[in-house]
Amino acid sequence: MRAEAAAQASLNPAIDDYGRAVEAARIKQELLNAAQKAGHRITPELEASIDATAQAYGDASADAQKLAETQDEAKEKPGNGPLFSKSLSADF
Repeated sequence: MRAEAAAQASLNPAIDDYGRAVEAARIKQELLNAAQKAGHRITPELEASIDATAQAYGDASADAQKLAETQDEAKEKPGNGPLFSKSLSADF
């Protein structure tokens, strides 16, 4: 929770990172907790590996959110509905 709060506090409100930082912090903490619970010693190498994995997961999550937002925007624009598709294909 502290890592997520720190991630949120560090964000620039003018830039939408689509939850990337918060998701990466959440996943990092989950992976660290799981490693400790499994009895692994948290070495700098393990922490770097966990951080890289968490960042990749945060990036993927943000990309999925951006895609969903783009798709929603496309559905709302006039001319992007099924009637437009039918009229376009009728010309061929």
